[in-house]
Amino acid sequence: MPRPFVPKNMRKLIYNNFHSLSHPGAKASTKLINARYIWPNLQKDVHKWVRECSACQQSKINRHTNSPIGVFSQPDARFAHVHIDLVGPLPRSNGFNYLFTCIDRFTRFPIAIPIADITAETVAKVFMQNWVTIFGTPITITTDRGAQFESELFNNLAKLLGSNRIRCTAYHPQANGMVERFHRQLKTALISHSNPNQWTEFLPLVMLGIRTSVKTDAQCSAAELVFGTTLRLPGEFINPNTNSQKLNLENYVDQLRDHMSKIKPINTREQSRAVYIPKDLSNCTHVWIRCDKIKAPLSPPFEGPFKVVSRKSKYFVIEKHGNIDTVSIDRLKPAYLDHEPPYVLLDRLTDKSITESKCKDDKSLQMTKTVRWAHPISQSRMLTVSAAG
Repeated sequence: MPRPFVPKNMRKLIYNNFHSLSHPGAKASTKLINARYIWPNLQKDVHKWVRECSACQQSKINRHTNSPIGVFSQPDARFAHVHIDLVGPLPRSNGFNYLFTCIDRFTRFPIAIPIADITAETVAKVFMQNWVTIFGTPITITTDRGAQFESELFNNLAKLLGSNRIRCTAYHPQANGMVERFHRQLKTALISHSNPNQWTEFLPLVMLGIRTSVKTDAQCSAAELVFGTTLRLPGEFINPNTNSQKLNLENYVDQLRDHMSKIKPINTREQSRAVYIPKDLSNCTHVWIRCDKIKAPLSPPFEGPFKVVSRKSKYFVIEKHGNIDTVSIDRLKPAYLDHEPPYVLLDRLTDKSITESKCKDDKSLQMTKTVRWAHPISQSRMLTVSAAG
């Protein structure tokens, strides 16, 4: 069946007419157009236009970006690097709805303090009373972008303590994975009790169990790394050996200091996962950002495109709505922009702008070379394409 030849300046219009129906993929769009029209490099053009379709890029999820696990510098001392977060809202128990949590990166020693609200004043006060006054001021504090931690009060507190605060990127809890992993263990323990709604009653015992649990990678518990000895738990029937000679306090302190100086921080375990980073993400000028917040029905999964200001190994600096923001690379995909000017359809085909002279100037309409086209009757049929004739 003969197919009409499409001049160069009308090819994008033909493509838009068919692709805008249901926004099919590149192969389906090529078959749809190739069955009705013909021009040189049709498949190449259609694939390029489908890739640059803004609606398709914003609405379709082909494959999520999964960057390799980041390498974090290990702290050189206990309580030098602390991760802070909040849990809740939880069922109200004794007037409390939330938990303030901290965990030391070196020893993985955690605390969980019930709080009634999550205002900046409450968070700052609990952090000072339950961590700083016991373990000292940390060198580094890692938090998410919660309003409490972004407040001027908490930032001033960090400056007063001389602590450097690390902010995780939005909608990327993996960046604060140590405390998030602790939350999962804590919630599982609270749910396992007979009456989870009274979680404040058995929270202290749950924390005792977590602190004394032996870490398989460290072969010791967090309590041992902090106190230098195991903690006696409820229900133990065997008392420590009291027949040994009395401890010499001076020697014991020296031995304890020597033992503590040899302790090394625990490396975080790496879970194997498929790493995938789009090849064009390293040189694209604009990106799409995945929307991880709760969306309304039929909302597109991506927003953008946004301009890339700078690139890092684990995050990009993006210009978003006039503001500069850092976004995790796992939420990004490259944006392909259509730089071709829109085609304006003329009212009449006999317009003066379409003349024989202009057709002669169009190289795409001067094909006098003999080419081989697929034909339904004979695959070897030779057709001479000549626009001038």
